[in-house]
Amino acid sequence: RKNAYREVGEKIDRLVERLKAAGIDTSSLEAARADVKNKVDEFNQLVLDYEQTLTDLSNMDCVSDPQAFKAALESARDGRKALAEKGEELKKYVKETLKPIIDELKTQLTSDNASSTKDATDTE
Repeated sequence: RKNAYREVGEKIDRLVERLKAAGIDTSSLEAARADVKNKVDEFNQLVLDYEQTLTDLSNMDCVSDPQAFKAALESARDGRKALAEKGEELKKYVKETLKPIIDELKTQLTSDNASSTKDATDTE
């Protein structure tokens, strides 16, 4: 998922550049990109924490200290749950916030292109 989120961010960055080149205001998209970046950073931190918990868990001796093993296991479960929730939050944000912004910018771009084409044919 880390790679997928990184690729989404890169695609948004390229889209911002292309829209700016076309003269479209990208402030809403850039703000959404910043929100996505923050959410991805939080997700990545959760991944690191979860991986560390799993490493600690695999190094434990469950026979000599079953209480500590159980606590570490529950921590790993909580970490996995937090990762799933953060992933869903990101998915929801993309669907409900980012996609509508991109659709609106796409509409602006096509209407600007249509009016530019109309202007060009009117002057001929």
